Amino acid sequence: MVDRTGTPLVELRDISISFGGIKAVDHVTVDLYPGEVVGLLGHNGAGKSTLIKCLSGAYQKDAGQILINGQEVEIKDPRDARAQNIETIYQTLALADNLDAASNLFLGRELVNSFGFVDESKMEAETRKIMGRLNPNFRKFSVPVNMLSGGQRQSVAIARAVYFNAKILIMDEPTAALGPHETQMVAELIQELKAQGLGIFLIEHDIHNVMKLGRDRRRHPGHDHPGQETRASGRVMYIGLDLGTSGLKGILIGEDQAVIAEASAPLTVQRPAEGWSEQAPSDWISAAETVFDKLSRNGLGAVRGIGLSGHMHGATLLDAADEVLRPCILWNDTRSHAEAAGLDGDPMFRRLTGNIVFPGFTAPKLVWVRKHEPGFWDRVAKVLLPKDYLRLWLTGEHVSEMSDAAGTSWLDTARRDWSDDLLRATGLDRSHMPGLVEGSEVSGTLREALSARWGLPKGVVVAGGGGDNAASGVGVGVVRAGEAFVSLGTSGVLFAANDGYRPDPATAVHTFCHALPDTWHQMGVILAATDALNWYAALVGADAAKLTGELGALHPPGKTVFLPYLGGERTPLNSASVRGAFTGLEHATDRQAGTRAVLEGVTFAIRDCRDALAATGTRLEHLLAVGGGSRSDYWLRLIATALDCPVQLPVAGDFGGAFGAARLGLMAATGAGAGIATLPKIARVIEPDAALKDAFDAGHARFRAAQTAIKDL
Repeated sequence: MVDRTGTPLVELRDISISFGGIKAVDHVTVDLYPGEVVGLLGHNGAGKSTLIKCLSGAYQKDAGQILINGQEVEIKDPRDARAQNIETIYQTLALADNLDAASNLFLGRELVNSFGFVDESKMEAETRKIMGRLNPNFRKFSVPVNMLSGGQRQSVAIARAVYFNAKILIMDEPTAALGPHETQMVAELIQELKAQGLGIFLIEHDIHNVMKLGRDRRRHPGHDHPGQETRASGRVMYIGLDLGTSGLKGILIGEDQAVIAEASAPLTVQRPAEGWSEQAPSDWISAAETVFDKLSRNGLGAVRGIGLSGHMHGATLLDAADEVLRPCILWNDTRSHAEAAGLDGDPMFRRLTGNIVFPGFTAPKLVWVRKHEPGFWDRVAKVLLPKDYLRLWLTGEHVSEMSDAAGTSWLDTARRDWSDDLLRATGLDRSHMPGLVEGSEVSGTLREALSARWGLPKGVVVAGGGGDNAASGVGVGVVRAGEAFVSLGTSGVLFAANDGYRPDPATAVHTFCHALPDTWHQMGVILAATDALNWYAALVGADAAKLTGELGALHPPGKTVFLPYLGGERTPLNSASVRGAFTGLEHATDRQAGTRAVLEGVTFAIRDCRDALAATGTRLEHLLAVGGGSRSDYWLRLIATALDCPVQLPVAGDFGGAFGAARLGLMAATGAGAGIATLPKIARVIEPDAALKDAFDAGHARFRAAQTAIKDL
């Protein structure tokens, strides 16, 4: 029990803070005793952070008193706070990722020897001493903190505060983005700090976290602003989360599938070496929290299901405690091209997976890790795909689903199950893999702590979901044979649904399970669609939309040919080394001719994908156009004519991965089937220009000749 008979460490008396005419904190009183944890609880905008910032020196109060150990003090800035032995541990931790624990602990306050030089040995010794008090299991003193788990990083931030004699500690959501194991580690640290007599203010959204972390009292400060939150009470709702390379998007739909709200959070990619592409999985959790924070303004008490979509092929490596071993190796990382070629040379891989083993797929990445990072390889307990790591945070379950698993090179795609033989060929077995469900099935339920944090009911189901393209297929209603869409995003995808399994690896077509039972899909993939247009726009110093908008009527292809292989190509070349080119340049090639050549080159690459799908027997009866490039009328007329196929343009709206994920969440929660994945309303249909058909056939022939000429250069 905390002794509250003496003088409090902190007394905040009748504190008020205003911003203009807005009363942010209104006459709040709270105190804190030695060895006590006081939780400051509330939703976003409740005032908890504003109140505590007047104690940390970030804000100044307008009225009221601050007493430290019974003496009134004025805290005008963070230096005044530190002088009163007040330290703040922010949610971002404010650590220098490239420095080790000791360098972070003493950053800006380095210890020096008698000659005035930084004494690294003493700093490490002191760090070992303080960590021995706080976290005896901490051993990673010599590695950069970006290689530490979330709980270990919290240990370093707490040690920094405690070493410099903090008596009053402010902790801002210390378990944000942490898993159960790491949360328990932080709880044990807080108990140790309490035993040492520190007083702790704990800022939290979630009362369950405060209870777990050792609260003695809790306080609801009030409202940060007078505005009313909007609520969608009474409506059954579903959430779709789409984890993209550049950001995470969330969408909230009703049972009628009408969109209620959308939210997003940005993500960045790290490229530590040529051909490498990585992301920190902890950033996905932070982005998801931001999205939930935004969506929760609409009230989430009626949510019944959550669906997931995400970029495919990424290798997220976990140890036995579910801690991330290294940054995730992403889909567009080509470091394992040699390993991919080695696996693809074994006929078993194509026979069982129905696909070429591409460098971007998951299995060759693990072979690369085994060869180049044996220390990580030896500790791999689970391999998860990106969206499935998000699922682990949401549910605590290791689960994947068929469409995403089909892109690993470990799935027997016909049987819709992991292949023991393929796993064995890469040094793994089923114990390293997550369980498998169909995308429309239940994979788990939302953890109660997360439900409480954002106001969702208990027992919200989380659907299996889908890889980004399969989820987009569900979103646009491409779930039946004969239906297809062309996506003009950064990369280009020609996606067709199939009611049977029809692989043909030699075409470099991806043949994957769909996100729905007993359904497959095929994709032709080109690596640069709008990416090629944006590259050309930067080259000529113009806006991409302006370039396409000035083209006017559809022209027959000119002599100039563009090959859009800026970073290799998937379908049909399967080459990480091929690079793009302009051929047939002449004096008459002006800016508009160059723009037309770029759009034609990307379109002809999509036609190559169409031809590859046709070689497997896949037919296209309906072709929807989606993605940013579909805003260009010229490009749509070009695609319709070059493919000799009408192109349907949906009405304005979001029919992408997040919407498809929400539909899968609805299916999992209600038991509904593919029938709810209807095609969107069509705004208009772009017909092929029959008069230009022969000209575009000839243009495609020149494109193929140029492709043959440069692919081995």
